[in-house]
Amino acid sequence: MSEKAILDAVEEVKTIHVQMQEKQAEYNEQLKLGSDKTESVQKALDDMKVDFDKKLSVVEKSLARKNQGVKADEMTVKSLNHLNSVLKSHNKKEIDEAQFKDASGAFEKYLRNRTNELTSEDHMALKAINLGNGYAVLPQTKSVNTVIDPQGGYFMTTERSNNITEKRFDGHGLFELVGKVNNSTGRFEEIIDWADYDIAYYKNELDDSSAPADGEDFKLVTWEAKTQMYGKKFSYESLQDIPEVQNHVMSRLLSGAMRQTSDLLVTGNTQGKPRGILTYDNGTTYGKVEQVDSSVAGAFTFDDVLTTLPSVLKDDYHANSDFIMRRATFMNLLSQKDNEGKYQIGNQVNFFDGSGFTAGALGLGGYGIRFEASMPAMATGALAVAFGDFSEAYTYVTRSDANIHRDDSKPAYTTLTLRRRHDGKVKNFEAFKILKIKA
Repeated sequence: MSEKAILDAVEEVKTIHVQMQEKQAEYNEQLKLGSDKTESVQKALDDMKVDFDKKLSVVEKSLARKNQGVKADEMTVKSLNHLNSVLKSHNKKEIDEAQFKDASGAFEKYLRNRTNELTSEDHMALKAINLGNGYAVLPQTKSVNTVIDPQGGYFMTTERSNNITEKRFDGHGLFELVGKVNNSTGRFEEIIDWADYDIAYYKNELDDSSAPADGEDFKLVTWEAKTQMYGKKFSYESLQDIPEVQNHVMSRLLSGAMRQTSDLLVTGNTQGKPRGILTYDNGTTYGKVEQVDSSVAGAFTFDDVLTTLPSVLKDDYHANSDFIMRRATFMNLLSQKDNEGKYQIGNQVNFFDGSGFTAGALGLGGYGIRFEASMPAMATGALAVAFGDFSEAYTYVTRSDANIHRDDSKPAYTTLTLRRRHDGKVKNFEAFKILKIKA
């Protein structure tokens, strides 16, 4: 291939590369808009990539042939200098030309035959370039033979597991229990009948008095889903060096948003966000949640949780009721003993179902226990334990559509942001009760 032909081919590769950049920009824009055209743009980009790789391969092979006239000694010196620069950057001892030639021969034998034919001298030669027992220590260690390099050869890159180790968080059990509505508008209304219907009277045929009437007490509760945005930044380097990071971040954004939401369902008290169950005033009228003081100042007893708290909840709500508390609060409960020095929890029936200390696997007095990391820690005045039918008490509303926005406007990092609309609030204030640690 003549020099002119090579230059023409290089120019063609450059043109395709520019076109690919333009197509990638188009894809990014369609992705931001949530357009259904992204699939067709992606296909066009993939086709261009195949053409680009094919033409680039021709150029590289032609350049490799052009360099075949370079003397072997010159190539050895260049390769040795390159390897020593890599060794030096990793604080490794540099090697001389003889060690380099021995290592190259041993490495070629290893690649062809694995360790079957390696001698002790071969192992020593590989150790000189930090390739003990055939495991590459240096990143992108040069191998011998094949493909598009003037010297011949290819690179062995560091192997990486497909698994991504994730940070884990403690439970958010309340979110699993509350009532949920997902609709197309994000706006939801429900009529709450707050009348008691508990007045009865008796009369005989001669009694013409009218029956006493309970007052009408209907409430219209409205949920207005507001925008929630949950973003994650990652560096330009991570995008280049860890190709999987973008898809991984996208898959984790929703679970991160859910974790924040669970915290709001407990303690949130800001306009435009779901409101937490612990933020309502103490009381038994509509708009308030009854708080039950513990029997001991600064602490609570086993009886407070198992007996006192459930006893103030109406019977109709018990069938679907659960305890909500921190894991550490529950562990404190486990440690409490009776007057005979025995653990009180041992007296309970159906404590375990055999699944261990996991959400939904524990029972207390016939009720489920859910661990919620956002519940307050044990302290004077803390609302430490909640009990009731939370699917009846609380409604969480979301609009059915959600999207992920990618922002590449900053030069140093990229931001992925999950956007969706939601709201939540207590609708039935008598369906759960709260245990407060007495001051």
